[in-house]
Amino acid sequence: MADVLMIPPLSTDNSESIQARIGHDFIMQSVDSKPSRRSKRIKSIPVGDVGATLQYLQKMQDENPSFFYAVQADEVDNLTNFFWADAKSMMDFNYFGDVVCFDTTYKYFGYGRPFAVFIGVNHHKQAVIFGSALLYDESRRSYKWLFDTFKIAMSGKQSKTILTDRSALIAEAIAETMHGTFHRYCVWHIYQNALEHLTQAFHGSKTLASDFSRCLFDYEDEEEFLMAWRTMLETYDLKDNQWLAHLFEERENWALVYGRESFYADMKSIQLKDSLSGELKKYLSPEMELLHFYERYERLIDDLRFAEVQADANASQSVRKLPSMRVLRQAANAYTPAAFKMFEKEFEFYMDCMLYSCGVVGTVSEYKVAMYEKPKDHFVKFDSLDGSIICSCKKFEFVGIPCHHMLKVLDSRNIKDLPPEYILKRWRKDAKVGAFCGIYDFLFDGNPQISSAKRYNYLCCIFSIAASRAAKSLDTYSFIENQSDVLMEQVEQVLRLRPPEITSLITSSRDQVQNSVGSIVAAGFQHERVDQGNFLGATTNGFLNSRLSHPTICWGQFPAGPPEQ
Repeated sequence: MADVLMIPPLSTDNSESIQARIGHDFIMQSVDSKPSRRSKRIKSIPVGDVGATLQYLQKMQDENPSFFYAVQADEVDNLTNFFWADAKSMMDFNYFGDVVCFDTTYKYFGYGRPFAVFIGVNHHKQAVIFGSALLYDESRRSYKWLFDTFKIAMSGKQSKTILTDRSALIAEAIAETMHGTFHRYCVWHIYQNALEHLTQAFHGSKTLASDFSRCLFDYEDEEEFLMAWRTMLETYDLKDNQWLAHLFEERENWALVYGRESFYADMKSIQLKDSLSGELKKYLSPEMELLHFYERYERLIDDLRFAEVQADANASQSVRKLPSMRVLRQAANAYTPAAFKMFEKEFEFYMDCMLYSCGVVGTVSEYKVAMYEKPKDHFVKFDSLDGSIICSCKKFEFVGIPCHHMLKVLDSRNIKDLPPEYILKRWRKDAKVGAFCGIYDFLFDGNPQISSAKRYNYLCCIFSIAASRAAKSLDTYSFIENQSDVLMEQVEQVLRLRPPEITSLITSSRDQVQNSVGSIVAAGFQHERVDQGNFLGATTNGFLNSRLSHPTICWGQFPAGPPEQ
C-alpha cells in the first residue's frame, strides 16, 4: 500500500499559504504517458473546489483534534482525491463496521461532483456514516489509495463485508487492500443501474419495477428467487436482454440467496441513498459553491445522529408491555425495538413450522424443518455438547438474528432462553456500552513518538465515548466534570514520578513552518520533492522514509499507523 505522510494541523492563519501552495482556482494538469486515457478517468475539478475542500477540512480539524482527513496528489502535485472522517464516525465503525456500503450514488444522478460515502447500519437499523470522499481521479490506484486510507483512519480494523457498485476497478482495489473482507454488489446500486438500462421496459409497464425490486430484495430461498426471475423475463419479454443476462451470470455476487455465510446486517433496509439523492443533489451541482454542500452534508449527519440519540432514548425508556412468552420477553429486553421486530417476525414463522428428526451422530442431532407453502425444507444441526446450533438457511450468519428453524429446534429441546451467543451485541440496546476495543495496537513501538501518538488517539476515543454517555443527563455530566480535576491531578503526580517519553506530542501551529511548494516542514516532518512523480518523506526520528509515487498528505492526530498487509 502507499506510504502516508502525517502532518499536524495547520493554523487558520496559514489559509492563504495553503491556497498559494495548491492554488484556489485549481486546474488539473496531466503528465500521464497516455493523456487521453488519463483525461477520461479524471473528472474536471470546478474552480474553487480544492480551496473550499481544504478550508472545510481544516475547520473541522480545528473544531475536533481527532478529526482525520487525507489528500492524494498526482504526479505533478495537484490534489485530486480527498477523504475525511470525524471521531464519531470512527467510534461508530468500531461498533457497527462489520458491514460497509461504499456508496457512489453521484454516478447515477449526474451530481457533477464525484462524492462517495462509506455507510453502515447501527443497532436501530439506521444509517451511520463512517467516512466520506471526493474522488476526482477514478482509477484503480485512487480506489486502492482510498481503501488503504479508510483502513488507516479506522486503525486497521476491517469490515466482514463490503458492498459496492459493479465496478472492475473497485473490485480489483478491494482485492488488493481488504484481504479477508467479503465483497458483494450493492442491490440498491443494481436497481439504479436497471433504471438506466431498462428505461423503455420500466416506462412500458406499471408492475416491472416492483417485480424486479422483489427479485433484488425479497427472496431468501434460491428456488423462489430463480422462479421469480424466470417469470419476470417471460412476463415482460426480457429473455433476450443482454444486460439482464450478464447480471444474472453474476447473481452470486448480489442476490440475497447467495453468499449467506458472510454477514450482511440487513443492509438492504438502509434508505440513506434516498436522503442523499433528495437532500444533497442540488448542492453537488458544479454551479453551486462546494462549501454549501459541506454545510448541508453536516446538517444531514447531525440529523442522522440525533435520530440515533432519540432511538437510544426510546429503547432505554420504552414502557411497552412485554410479551408473555419467555423467549420473547428475553428478546424484547435485549434487542433494540428495530432488532426485536426482526426477531418477532422469525418467532411468528416458527409457530407454523413442522419438525422432523433426521437422526443423531454422537452429540449432534439433525432435524428437518418445513413450513406450509414453502418449496424448500431446511436442516438444523444441534450439538448437545456445547449448545451450538447451525441452520442451512444461514439467516443468523447473514443477518445476525436467529431464524425460525433454529427457534423450532430450541423449543423442541425444551430450551426456553436464547443462548447468549445468539443475541448478537451489535443488535442489542447496549451495543455501544463497554470498552472501545479491537482498534488500537498497544504494542510499544520502537519510536516513542509513534507509541505516544497511538495512546493519545486511543484516549481521545475513550473520553469521547465518556463525554457522549455523560452528556445524556445533568447528573452524569456533573460527575464527569467533578472528576476531571481529580483525574488531572493524578496524571500530573504520575508524570512527576516518571517523566514523559517525549517532550510534546501535539505541536502548536505557531511552531509549524511552511516553506515553498517544493518543501513543507511541520512539527518535525519534512516532505520534499526529489524528482518528477516521486516524493521523499523524511523525519529526524525515522517515522517515515520512503518514496511515494502518489503522495498522500494526512492532517489530523496521528492514527495508529498503516495497517499491515
